[in-house]
Amino acid sequence: MRWCDWAAAALASPIPVVLVHGDLYGDNQVWDHDELRLVVDFWTVGVAEPEYDLRALPGPGVGPGVELLTAVMHHYGRITGRQLSPERVMAWHLRNVLHDALWRSEAGIPLPDHRTPSEWVKDLAARFTAIGIDPESTLQVSSRR
Repeated sequence: MRWCDWAAAALASPIPVVLVHGDLYGDNQVWDHDELRLVVDFWTVGVAEPEYDLRALPGPGVGPGVELLTAVMHHYGRITGRQLSPERVMAWHLRNVLHDALWRSEAGIPLPDHRTPSEWVKDLAARFTAIGIDPESTLQVSSRR
């Protein structure tokens, strides 16, 4: 519950929105080794905060670490001059991962990588640690705007 409270606090303040893909999961990206070649499936394009669009970059389906996420956040900041909030990205990511694990478990559908929900939560905790966020502390939420 503390993680969910932390996410709610991290997302409490509204921020400016941009045009986002809306479904930027690994299945909608075509990579050639370490180079992104193509993004597909623009059905859900709309306005949202940019951090929302990055919610799937760490985690299941894109690898266990946060390297891709941190690289994209750095590149986005360099191109736009707007620094993204790792706390907001991870708050959206937390909601995304827990929602996916919950609905699939309740429906009796295996998780996409066939691991257990507890393994997903362990990986989620590791990603928080790797990015330097402690969701157990709602006091850590900060605004980097």
